[in-house]
Amino acid sequence: MPEIKIKEKDYCDKVYACWLGKCIGGTLGRPLEGKRGPHRFTFYRPIPNRAAENDELDIQLVWLHALRERGIDLTSSDLASEWLEHVIYWFDEYRFARSNFIRGLRPPISGWFNNWFKDGMGAPIRSEIWAMISPGSPETAVSYAYRDAIIGHSDEGVYGEVFLAAVQSAAFIMSDAEKLLEIGLSAIPPDCRVSQAVRDVIEWRGKKVSGEEARRMLLEKHGSDNFSDTPQNLGIITLAWLYGGGDFEKGILGAVNCGLDTGCNAGSLGSTLGIIHGRDGIPPRWKAPIKGKITPGRGIVGFEPPTEIEVLTEQTLQLAKAVLERRDTGVSFSSKGRARRTAPAGFASGLSPTAIADEQRLAQEHHLGAATVKIRFRDNPTISYDKPTEIDFIVANSSEKGIEGHIDLTAPLGWHIEPENTFKFAIRKRGKPSCNTMVFRVDENNVQLLLHNPILARVSIKGLQPINVAFDLLGERRWLIAGPYGKKGSRAFDRVYLPEKALAEEKPRGKVVFKKVSFPEFLMDVNPFFGQKQEGVIYAFGWFYSSRKRDLRMFASCNDGLKVWLNDRLVVNKHYHSPIRPPQYRADIQVQRGWNRLLLKIARCGNPVDLHFYFGDRKNHVYNDLIDTYFPPEVLLFAE
Repeated sequence: MPEIKIKEKDYCDKVYACWLGKCIGGTLGRPLEGKRGPHRFTFYRPIPNRAAENDELDIQLVWLHALRERGIDLTSSDLASEWLEHVIYWFDEYRFARSNFIRGLRPPISGWFNNWFKDGMGAPIRSEIWAMISPGSPETAVSYAYRDAIIGHSDEGVYGEVFLAAVQSAAFIMSDAEKLLEIGLSAIPPDCRVSQAVRDVIEWRGKKVSGEEARRMLLEKHGSDNFSDTPQNLGIITLAWLYGGGDFEKGILGAVNCGLDTGCNAGSLGSTLGIIHGRDGIPPRWKAPIKGKITPGRGIVGFEPPTEIEVLTEQTLQLAKAVLERRDTGVSFSSKGRARRTAPAGFASGLSPTAIADEQRLAQEHHLGAATVKIRFRDNPTISYDKPTEIDFIVANSSEKGIEGHIDLTAPLGWHIEPENTFKFAIRKRGKPSCNTMVFRVDENNVQLLLHNPILARVSIKGLQPINVAFDLLGERRWLIAGPYGKKGSRAFDRVYLPEKALAEEKPRGKVVFKKVSFPEFLMDVNPFFGQKQEGVIYAFGWFYSSRKRDLRMFASCNDGLKVWLNDRLVVNKHYHSPIRPPQYRADIQVQRGWNRLLLKIARCGNPVDLHFYFGDRKNHVYNDLIDTYFPPEVLLFAE
């Protein structure tokens, strides 16, 4: 590993410029957030008198607080706990990750399960903190970035943060854009969409394709209906950087004028160019409105974040010193010497693609001294009446002597565990891990699944006190499906069929044939229930129990026709053919104490249906306390 010395004064200048560039880019891009473009901005519009509130900066203030309070050895679980305590932002992946934390899911499962935005920009936009505390050590920055990203993202969302963290860490000692991009690319799988988008832009620039044409080609090949999808936005950052020649002003304007996730893209490129050029590389006209201050947003609570960039810089310096002193990075601060502009031989040679294997995605680990118990779900971390849930219990031994013991499993009353609820293990020193697959089954006639169904694994290792490892299986939402009806989706949507006529009755009956189904996530795959028909409508009946009367908000998204009745009152009636980006429709509702009845009418006019449906509070957070995992007894009787 090459020895690298960074002049402390130069480091502080770059860190200050990084925070400042983040503020400038976020403030510039905020008015155009989500708009496709292209745009024609030449300066702030309107000219601000302070930095805009900025969630991509706010989350990093929380991480800065966490590093100072918990120390530099943060785990993903530590970050998830900090999020629950200090972050109340409700939009996009933030909403669904927080819901997963509350439901007891741990990273990395919390990042992908029931998260429509797992590939979004919510993780890449908070990469800077890890680069700044790991200057000149991309390997260390990547390690931190991965731990951060998986709490609320997966796949492209994770790769985006890892890529930027590597680039920004390396930017403390080198400035060549294409070499920095290659370092970022070496940290992610070459076949991921982020890598492909970045590589394509580099290739087009090399072939002297115009900037406008490169943007068109990028969106044609890598574009998404979700403006915050990471690959297209990392492509825009790369485009603005290369086509702007590395100039700060040209870069951030290019990032904004390309459109889509404008504040995020300009903020990430502004911070990167800030690291490269330092304060002097940021033109005075861009600095002046910011006044050397940040504006913490209302989405972070429970602590007092610094507002002066000078204070932020000093706090970041102290954390970077701690990281460089305690980690084998090969990087140290000095008080003398000149700033390095090129990397030494062998720099970043320790980087390798950070891929997310299914085994990692589906597992959560519990460390018990020299033993590690890994709980690996074969599919979702859920349980339903329709099919059993298979879970692998993997015990590994990292000690220099063998271990033996057994694990006893306890599930709720009435559950079946196969082959049995106890298994033994014996592992030689550093030997092959022991893996036992257990199958959990429930009978709808005997068990009422809950929102959270606790499983206890009591781990007994010879010579040690038993340790309890607890986790939950989430109950899947239970529905009745009827249909399909009609031949043309558009006509059938407005026609009243028998399930709809039953709204006036106490319970649906007659010649309606129902199929009992369960959905593990808010994204409901209803397409199989249309059978061979490409068009028509189906009905979905659902019931949920509320412990009290309360005001809530219903969130629904559908790329075709959707009607929703709550307790026989029509609350949603929409028929549009456009891609979804949850939430599409909102309805303020009041639910009654006890059982409430839902009826959804879903049209399909040819293309597959995308349907996303859930409840939240009036502050737009996911509401997790409505019991919809089993039917009322009278419904269960007639649905058989």
